[in-house]
Amino acid sequence: MFPPTNRLYFENAAGRVEEDHGGFVRLTYTAGQRAPGTWHGLLQHTKHLLTRQGHGRLLVDQRSMRAFSLEEQRWLLEHCSPRRL
Repeated sequence: MFPPTNRLYFENAAGRVEEDHGGFVRLTYTAGQRAPGTWHGLLQHTKHLLTRQGHGRLLVDQRSMRAFSLEEQRWLLEHCSPRRL
């Protein structure tokens, strides 16, 4: 028997969002530069799936990504902090 697989929800150049077979939302970043619009889209789709599932369980794989720039950090705080979700 094969292990269960995750279901792809969204993917672009910044990463992919999957419905994990364990019930989590799984966000996996890709390596390289992130265009703001592409990255924002990835996070918006992650937020939509979390909202749809209603439990807030998120696994994030950042092993391949480069560190967030100061601009990206500011955007995260302004748009993705818990008070805004």
